[in-house]
Amino acid sequence: MIAPGRRIRRAALALTLLFVATAGLTFSASKIFPSVLKTVNTTGITASIGTTDLITLTPASPSQQLYRVSGYLGCATAGSGNHRLDLTYQDETGIVTFTLVPTVACTAGSSQTGTRTFRVLSATALQYSTTYTTTGTWALGIAVERLY
Repeated sequence: MIAPGRRIRRAALALTLLFVATAGLTFSASKIFPSVLKTVNTTGITASIGTTDLITLTPASPSQQLYRVSGYLGCATAGSGNHRLDLTYQDETGIVTFTLVPTVACTAGSSQTGTRTFRVLSATALQYSTTYTTTGTWALGIAVERLY
């Protein structure tokens, strides 16, 4: 059994060695994965949103990296009809358009989420659009993360 005073000295020595070992190293938040690159939070939506650039993804190395996008649609004020969230990007197979949040009926408090992992070509715009066929008001949330 190690005496309590000796444990403290060992812990202090371990911390000192850690500080010496990491001296001169620079830590950057951009090197921590996953990292959030862009968010959109909008409320009071009462019409469709046309194709809009969310972010231009410019992977450095490797030239194609994995990304994750999450979306949220919520009906704040009840109405009739529904709402949907679509995203578009380009990978090695071509232009890809998909529905991130499927059709949500607009009843007060109704919501739907969606998540997708994907790769993109260098300098590719990630775009979003919504299809609105309702009389209620909506909230929209989108988050884009780089996974590595």
